[in-house]
Amino acid sequence: MSGLPSSWVIATLGEITQHRVAQPGPKGDGTFTYVDISSIDNQKKEIIDPKILPVSEAPSRAKQGILEDDVLVSMTRPNLNAVARVPKELSGAIASTGFHVLRAVEVEPKWISLRVRSKEFVSEMSDLVQGALYPAVRPFDIQSHNLPIPPILEQRRIVAKIESLMARSRKAGEALSQIPGFLELYRQSVLSAALRGDLTKQWRSQQHGEDLNARNQLRSIQQDRQKRWHRRGGLPVLPSLDSSNLTSLPEDWVWSRVEEVGEVRLGRQRAPQHHQGPNMRSYLRVQNVFEDRLDLSDVMTMNFDPEEAITFNLVPGDLLLNEGQSLELVGRPAMYRGELPGVCFTNTLIRFRAYQGVLPEYALLVFRTYLRTGRFQEIASWSTNIAHLGADRFAKMEFPLPALAEQVEIVRKAKSLLEAADRIGAFSAEGMKAFITLDQAILGKAFCGELVAQDPNDEPAEILLARIRAEREANPASTRRSHGVPIATRPQPPSRAARPATAKEPPLVPRAAANRPKADGLDADTGLPAFRQALTAQARWNSDDDLLRAVAQRLGYERLGSSVKEALRGHLRAALLRRIVERQEDGTPVVGPRTLDAYTRDELIDAIPSVMRKGQAIDRDELMRAILHHFAFQRLTDPAHDALKSALNSAIRRGVLEASGPGRVRRLV
Repeated sequence: MSGLPSSWVIATLGEITQHRVAQPGPKGDGTFTYVDISSIDNQKKEIIDPKILPVSEAPSRAKQGILEDDVLVSMTRPNLNAVARVPKELSGAIASTGFHVLRAVEVEPKWISLRVRSKEFVSEMSDLVQGALYPAVRPFDIQSHNLPIPPILEQRRIVAKIESLMARSRKAGEALSQIPGFLELYRQSVLSAALRGDLTKQWRSQQHGEDLNARNQLRSIQQDRQKRWHRRGGLPVLPSLDSSNLTSLPEDWVWSRVEEVGEVRLGRQRAPQHHQGPNMRSYLRVQNVFEDRLDLSDVMTMNFDPEEAITFNLVPGDLLLNEGQSLELVGRPAMYRGELPGVCFTNTLIRFRAYQGVLPEYALLVFRTYLRTGRFQEIASWSTNIAHLGADRFAKMEFPLPALAEQVEIVRKAKSLLEAADRIGAFSAEGMKAFITLDQAILGKAFCGELVAQDPNDEPAEILLARIRAEREANPASTRRSHGVPIATRPQPPSRAARPATAKEPPLVPRAAANRPKADGLDADTGLPAFRQALTAQARWNSDDDLLRAVAQRLGYERLGSSVKEALRGHLRAALLRRIVERQEDGTPVVGPRTLDAYTRDELIDAIPSVMRKGQAIDRDELMRAILHHFAFQRLTDPAHDALKSALNSAIRRGVLEASGPGRVRRLV
């Protein structure tokens, strides 16, 4: 922090804040306002969801009395930067002891609030976390943070300037953030217009003498199909398609079935006996197929005998659709364009191979429209965790068929319009990145003394700091149980390497009463696996309390007391966020994904910051097990290993991780 204005000084947060706030807890028989970490919006840096609770149900962590302009800093997972300044209407509320409360002493509270939002503060706290699965910092770590202190009047001028700039930035960012939603609506509109014939309405009116009657084309396709089936013993009889309830098409178009315009085939099932063999071939699965693109970063292999290799081989122009997926993604299609020669596919995918007279690119537009309009969802079968498109149901679906010449024109126009949307989307994404860094750039200028001009008439900050120290010396009682000491004598916290390792062994449940954890020490490493075990034993519960009682029993508690109940309610919220528990429409708790591979790749990647600090390098296997435990699983099965391997590879491509040696990765962001 060299090069600061001469009227500024460097101090620690501990030197400019009250060392300890009162911890009376809620009193009386009524209700109280409670602020916990879930009450904080870590994007807006605001308290958005304070809770009104009966005093009789006060959580064990509900201790700290907070006042207007106090700054709350979450000590858990500091990389998420859950910080907020207390507004006037919440003065007198009770905050969780999971926060460190910074109460300004003779400095501008907003200056402190802005500092704890800065990348310098977040980076330093992230480097000081203790615990792999439940990372947190100590009050000492927060109090020890160094920050520049300008004169008090300059603090207020800087704060006013920052608020003005950030308000303008926020307004522009909100407008820019709406663009992706508009583009999605635009893309869906383009795809729907393609299937209605609207994109080529003018083109059709200009085609004189051209045979645009798709019925003739469909008959030609059927004749070719009959010849192929004749060699196989006869063509299956297809019932006539009832198009009375379907959307009207242009005059020369015709409704057909998917199986009339292309071959539909489900992939080969993966099985242990195919893991090794003399004819190992690469294969694609649902994790490789996204809308209109293939992800080939994590392609697996298994044995296909020569006949199977012919049956399940992919050729350029083949379309692949997700057979088993979450309901909103079932049927997600992409085209294989020969990127990986000789590749096959498994039964998590359906292959559509267009017959002559049908453009694969046009069929892809049809299937993308069905994905976005929910048509695939309508025919899918649905179980607790996964939806299945079904090859037979897909084959019987309606398919709008124009003449081949019109298909070519539809593909050309749709491609042009969709590519324009992609360019706008890329531009807006770059703009959003700029806005994300803009606020930090403003703070960087502010904390270097470059945002506003200095006034030589301002009282130097050195006098302000001396006055604070003198007041503390005159009132030594205020320093009792202090976390702050003068800079020159402040001890440094132990290095991460010197800290004792956090135990990773899974809890043994149910526990003997003598070994059960205290309610206020019931951490996620203990509580969440108990939820997983209770839900494995019984997938659905009548109420939250019934589930909490079962979890408590597994942890060795004979009854669900108020302190245990409140501790478990906190873990229930975490279990809901991690989808260990899900809710039915009536609000009753049910089991979430039963296996790790049922989670999406994005969910697995999003868990990385929770189990690994920025800049840390660890073995891939260790990271896999940390993510496994994050979702309260104990065994690393083969499917879980495959899902985690795919997620880590994707995280490396996205710049979340980087390879740092054989079998090791380092977290970048």
